[in-house]
Amino acid sequence: MQQKIPGLEVVGTTFPPEPWKVKVSKVVSALQFGVIALALAGDTIFSTLNFPPPLFYTMYIKPNKIQSCLLAWVIGNLVGGSMMSTGAFEIFYDEKLLFSKLSTGRLPDMRMVEEISRKIQELR
Repeated sequence: MQQKIPGLEVVGTTFPPEPWKVKVSKVVSALQFGVIALALAGDTIFSTLNFPPPLFYTMYIKPNKIQSCLLAWVIGNLVGGSMMSTGAFEIFYDEKLLFSKLSTGRLPDMRMVEEISRKIQELR
């Protein structure tokens, strides 16, 4: 592109996810660290709070601390990462949208890239 259009500066940025996805990602992250804290310090937490440990803790988390931590880490990162991923590939020139993967559902092929470069040259 820079050979065809001298002086063109290509800048890649992240496309912001929808606000509800950001909130879900934060909740998942909090749950992830909560499960990890529960697995590592559950006995101390429940005895300090003078609260009997719930059945799910004594049956599943306490006897499988390492597996619980790994599972929380993997699932939390998988879900949180997918919430923050938009899959966007948007091409703007002077704040004018020239191509959108979000609306077309696909990446541009070489023919489309050449068409976009012609549009940019026309706009200059």
